[in-house]
Amino acid sequence: PEYITKDCKVCLEKQNCPILFAEEAVIASHTMPGTEAVNEFIIDSVGTYPTVTENENSWVIQWDSQFATYYYQVEISKSATLGKVEKISKGE
Repeated sequence: PEYITKDCKVCLEKQNCPILFAEEAVIASHTMPGTEAVNEFIIDSVGTYPTVTENENSWVIQWDSQFATYYYQVEISKSATLGKVEKISKGE
C-alpha cells in the first residue's frame, strides 16, 4: 500500500511555527514528543480515525477506533505547543 503521509512531521524543533490546518494538527497529534502513546494506539488498533475540532487558540484531535475500549484526545496550541494528551475510557 501507498502511504501519502508516511514519516510526516510538523513543526518539530522549530520556533514560531504555527499549525494552521487541521491536517497539520492531525500529523502533530501523534508525532510530537509526548504523543508516543497515541502513535502506539494508532499502530496497534484496527480502524483508527481522527476527529478534529478547532478552537480559537488550539486544535483538539480525538483518535478513536470502534474496536477499542478507550480513545485518545490531544490538544495542541496553534503555536505548536502540546497541551495535553488524555486516554479516555469509553465506559459501558
